[in-house]
Amino acid sequence: MGEAALQLDLFQTEETPPSWSDEDLVRLCEALIFRAIEELLHPRIKCLEQIQETIAWISTDTSKPFSFRFCCELCGFDPENMREAIADRVLKRNLASVRDLENLGWL
Repeated sequence: MGEAALQLDLFQTEETPPSWSDEDLVRLCEALIFRAIEELLHPRIKCLEQIQETIAWISTDTSKPFSFRFCCELCGFDPENMREAIADRVLKRNLASVRDLENLGWL
């Protein structure tokens, strides 16, 4: 059996996918939220595309799994309060104007 065949076999297991506990999901959602905030506010992050993607994710108001609202609610955070707090930091860092944030529904 060649190396390529061996690698292929690793992905063709009959095992059931791992189950996630409620605590695991909360930790994952917390990590997503805090990673987004870090990506948005960290002074070394200067990639406009990354900032725009993060702003778009925070701006989504759907309750689909792993959306910003879903993650906030699962972790016990109020999504509107989180957006306002993030908006305050975004304004201080001059990443967006008040008008931009109002258009996004953050203010």
